[in-house]
Amino acid sequence: NSPLGTLDELRTTEESLEEKKKEIVNLIQKNEKKRQELVVQERKSKALVREIEKNKETHTKMLEELNDRAEQLQILIKKLLKEEISFPAPLVPLYEKKGKLPWPISGKLVTLFGLRRHPQFRTITLNNGIEISPQKNMIVKSIHPGTVVYTDYFQGYGNLIIIDHGMTYYSLYGHCSEFLANTGDFVNAEQPIAIVGDISSLKGTTLYLEIRYKTKPLNPLQWLKRR
Repeated sequence: NSPLGTLDELRTTEESLEEKKKEIVNLIQKNEKKRQELVVQERKSKALVREIEKNKETHTKMLEELNDRAEQLQILIKKLLKEEISFPAPLVPLYEKKGKLPWPISGKLVTLFGLRRHPQFRTITLNNGIEISPQKNMIVKSIHPGTVVYTDYFQGYGNLIIIDHGMTYYSLYGHCSEFLANTGDFVNAEQPIAIVGDISSLKGTTLYLEIRYKTKPLNPLQWLKRR
């Protein structure tokens, strides 16, 4: 090789490295921007919790917003029901596992399913799922094999992941800080799918869990293993 040829090769390598460096810098900047946005959301959420605890009017307004978001989630589920989802292999029907499903995360139950009366304001809330405050492990796991059909931020539920388990059964996991599975992925039972967080949570770091048959919310405590 001539010295000129070697110089050209070096220049090309330098240019390629410079491009890679720019890509990495851009990626770091994007991740930092996203992290800062999440920090702002967390601060707003915590400030709102403090306000709700003090003010009945704010609490009532928040309940109306939560009801509206629950209706929006219902619309999303109806949309997902219309989509054709393929599975790599026949699945054990979810209904055969009733009362035997693994918990998505170990921790303390902080919100129960169904109608609940607020101890201070005497307002009635309908909870379509449960909330679990994690103890040590922050990894959220799938309760049953299925295909991930939704991974995105959803108003009122934070980062939300929805898994289609076949035969119109779904599980929903809200308040996640990070997804470990993508839309379209097939996941097995107890496979890590997310990291728990506190985005859009009124109770700090918690996992929100719903189980649905078509659009009907089911009580997760009747489906999960007894502890």
